Amino acid sequence: MKNFYFSFVLFFSATLSYGQISYEKGYFLDNKNQITDCFIKNDDWNNNPDKFYFRQIDSDIPREANIEYVKEFCIDGVSKYIRANILIDRSSNDPNKLTSDKNPLWSQEQLFLKVLVEGKASLYYYRDGTVERFFYSVSDTAIYQLINKKYLIFNYVYLQDESTYAENNKFRQQLWIDVRCPGINMNSMENISYSQGDLTRYFIGYNSDFGDTIIDQTDKQKKYIFNLKIAPGISNSSWVLRKSVNNNNGELIFDNSLSYRFGLESELILPFNKNKWGILFEPTFQYCKTEKESNYGTGIINFSYVDFPIGLRYYGFLNNDLKMFIDCYYISEVSLDLNSYVTLNSTSQLSVYSSSFAFGAGIGYKRISAEIRCFTNRIFYTDRIVSYQGHSPIKQNSISVIIGYKLFSKKL
Repeated sequence: MKNFYFSFVLFFSATLSYGQISYEKGYFLDNKNQITDCFIKNDDWNNNPDKFYFRQIDSDIPREANIEYVKEFCIDGVSKYIRANILIDRSSNDPNKLTSDKNPLWSQEQLFLKVLVEGKASLYYYRDGTVERFFYSVSDTAIYQLINKKYLIFNYVYLQDESTYAENNKFRQQLWIDVRCPGINMNSMENISYSQGDLTRYFIGYNSDFGDTIIDQTDKQKKYIFNLKIAPGISNSSWVLRKSVNNNNGELIFDNSLSYRFGLESELILPFNKNKWGILFEPTFQYCKTEKESNYGTGIINFSYVDFPIGLRYYGFLNNDLKMFIDCYYISEVSLDLNSYVTLNSTSQLSVYSSSFAFGAGIGYKRISAEIRCFTNRIFYTDRIVSYQGHSPIKQNSISVIIGYKLFSKKL
C-alpha cells in the first residue's frame, strides 16, 4: 500500500510540474526599444521579479529575459512591469529591528516596478519579502519613492525608559505638493494610508480630475479566498503494541484495521502565484475499533479522537474546473479524547503521546475532491495493562482515502 502511495505522489508531482506552466500573451521592450510580441510565463509574482520566461509566437522553446536586457514587459490584461534606476529605502518595519532614525536609508538600485496606475500621475509598487514600497511619477518625470518609515521614540514619563514607535508619513506631503487633487484639503490627506487600496484610489481620482486617460493595472482578482469543505473518509490503520511479559519482549500487531473519519476543512487561498497555495485547518473526528487474539487473551483497541491538523496545500490547474494538488499536515499531540481505550485482560485509557505528519495527493473537480493521505507513526500510551509491565507505548500508522465536498467559497 505504501509503495502504491509513493508512486501515486510521484505521478501527481510530475503532473503538477507539467500543469503549472502557463504562458500568456504579452510583450517586452528591450534596450534597443524594440518590442517583441510573445507569450510570457505568468508566475503571478508575490515578490517583484528580476527575470521572466517567454516563448516566441512561433516557438515552444522557453527562453529567459532578465532586468539587464528588458526595459518593460507586460502580460495582457494581467500585469505590467517597468525597469527603473531608483533610490529605495529598505528599512524594516519589524518592531524588533526599528531604529531611532526617522529618515530613509537610501540605496540606488535597478528594479522592476509593478505599474498600478498610469496617467498624468503614475503609481508603482515594489515588494520583496516584508519590504513593501510605493513609487510615483508625474508627467513622465523621474520616479520617486513615497516615503513611509516607522522609527523608535522614547517615553521618559514617570522616569520609565520605554520605547515605542512613530511613523514618518512624508508621503502625504509628497502627494500634497506633487499630486494634489483639486478641492482636497490637508485634513483629507491625513486619512490616506500607505496602502495599495488608498493610494490607487487617490491616483485614479487625481487623473480623473485632470481629464487624463487612466490605465488601472491593479488586479481586481487578487483577494484571499476562503473555502469550507466536508471531508469524510476511510482509513486503513496498523497498530503495534510493544509488550514486556515475563521478561520476554515482543509485539502485538493489529493489521488492516478499518477506521472512519469526518473532517471539516477550512482553507485560505493566498492571493499570489495564481491562487496555487492554500493554508489548511481541518478538525477531524476519527473512530476505530479493532480486535486481535493473542497468547495473553483478546486485545481490543477502541480509538475515538478529534484531531486538529494544520497544513499547506499546492495546486496545479489543468483547466478551469479540474485541478490536482499535494498537501502536508502537522498533527499535534493536542487532541480531544472521546473515551479511547485498550483492553487486554483489563481496560486502560488510550492517550496521545506524540505529534505526527501527514502527506497527501488528490484531484478536484468543481466542488468534489478525492485524496489519498499517508500518516507518519504516532505514539500512544496507556495508563496500565495488567498483562503488560509498566506503561506500554502503542504505535499507529495509517493511509486514508478522503472524499471532499465544498460547501461554499468566499472572497475576502
